Amino acid sequence: MTRPTEAEALDALLRTRLAAFTQKTFRTVDPGANYLHNWHIDLIAEYLEACTRREIKRLIINIPPRYLKSISVSDAWPRGCSVTTPASESSPPATATDYR
Repeated sequence: MTRPTEAEALDALLRTRLAAFTQKTFRTVDPGANYLHNWHIDLIAEYLEACTRREIKRLIINIPPRYLKSISVSDAWPRGCSVTTPASESSPPATATDYR
C-alpha cells in the first residue's frame, strides 16, 4: 500500500473537514490577512456540517464581527458541501423555507 502524497492528503483533508476548507477559503478571499485558527471556527464548522446532514434544522450564530462567520457560512459552507457531498445527498438549504 502506497502512502498518499502531501497534495493528496491536503486534498482529502479539504474535502472532509469544513474547518480546514474554511481556512483555505479565508486565504483565498483575503490573501494578505493573517489567519488565526481558534476553537470557534471548529465549532461553527461542526454545526454547519450537522446542518448539512439535517441533524440541525435551524441555526443562529451569534458572535462578534470579524470572527469568520460570514466567510464560514456564505463562502466555505456552500462550496465545501458541493465538494464533499454528491448532488443527490444533503446540501445547504437555498432559502429559509428549505429548513422546514
